[in-house]
Amino acid sequence: MHHPGPPRFLATGERTELAPRDPDPDAEYAWRVADAPPDSEATVGDDAVTEFTPDVPGRYLLGLDAPDGDHLLTVRAFPASYEGVDVAGGSGTAIRDRDADGVDAPVDYAARERHEGVGRPRVRVDASVVFGGGESPDEDVGGGEGESAGGREGEAAGEAVFTAVPTPNPDSTLDAGDLDVTFVVDDRDVESAVAEGRTNPRDALRTSEDGRELRVPLEAVPDRLRVHAVSVARDPGEDPRVSVADAAAVERVGGSSPAVADAAGGEAVLTPDAPDFETVRLNDPPAWTADASVYEIFVRTFSDAEEGEAFDAIAERIPEIADMGVDTLWLTPVLGHDGKPHGYNIVDFFDTADDLGDRADFEALVETAHDHGMRVLFDFVANHTARDHEWFRDAYENPESPYRDRYEWQESGEPGTYFDWELIANLN
Repeated sequence: MHHPGPPRFLATGERTELAPRDPDPDAEYAWRVADAPPDSEATVGDDAVTEFTPDVPGRYLLGLDAPDGDHLLTVRAFPASYEGVDVAGGSGTAIRDRDADGVDAPVDYAARERHEGVGRPRVRVDASVVFGGGESPDEDVGGGEGESAGGREGEAAGEAVFTAVPTPNPDSTLDAGDLDVTFVVDDRDVESAVAEGRTNPRDALRTSEDGRELRVPLEAVPDRLRVHAVSVARDPGEDPRVSVADAAAVERVGGSSPAVADAAGGEAVLTPDAPDFETVRLNDPPAWTADASVYEIFVRTFSDAEEGEAFDAIAERIPEIADMGVDTLWLTPVLGHDGKPHGYNIVDFFDTADDLGDRADFEALVETAHDHGMRVLFDFVANHTARDHEWFRDAYENPESPYRDRYEWQESGEPGTYFDWELIANLN
């Protein structure tokens, strides 16, 4: 499926990138604004990968015409300034243009830790399934009108219930009861429900009077129903502040027996009295991280191995590491790089670094770790490349390069970088 993914929650004036999932380079894709608030003049570009910036608060529906059909994506825009908040999600502080003498301006590393006003609230979303006898919320129309169309036997009395618990920012004067919650049903699951001949979940849903709970009849639930939510704080004298989104899902697992399990860590949980469904918190880290014993290895200095033999040397010491009670091995970057000792300046994201060993050596290391009950992680740096990367070499000082728009560029023509890391270039 080429659907562009989960709904977006943005501030007015905040840019988001749009792209089909797993695009076919030879296919044609077309974006459009299918619906928007009455006063909006926001548009989308003509390219398959484009950008969208909401200009007024409200709900937008963006359409993507793709080879596998037409897809819709919900964007909820809030009148929030996000002043002092890193809405772009960048890591570190990006250096911009140098001064007239070609000298970098000092970097204020603490700048992103300071902000004026109150920071974002939080929200947690959980899901459950109830059958008959479960109290219904005081009805408030959520996404659409009408009663649930009924009749899939055994499901008519059941509901998927999504509950949001908002929490004020620690610096806020608001109580939890002062926060608003906005739910959005995942567009991909609306599409699936309609394709299965089910009721559109948005037409069937109900929300509680306090806005903390959303219910969808099980007859409208496809194989998976994901619901996303944000909390919104309106501190006196402040622009609205919107949380990072959280999400939960109800999934069909037909044939399972009723069971109760620990929901921590995003593990699927069979809901009591609901043998055909399970619930998942989508943004929780894996359960194993709660009590993992992690051993980090700086791969280029861990041993005195000859060049090209580092993976083998690490594998030889895995039994020793396992005897320490370690169950997770964390390696610094192992991908092709520009020769700097830390290995973070990547030139090839699809192969291992020659100075460490080849792919077969790495696979043997991983197999050895697995044989000793260890997971293997490694640092994957996806937000920048080395200046020696073939994309950057083609794009530097070449506005016509097909790779030009894959990088951030300063007005001086130099790439954007984090901190004072001059040998890497920020990807766009």
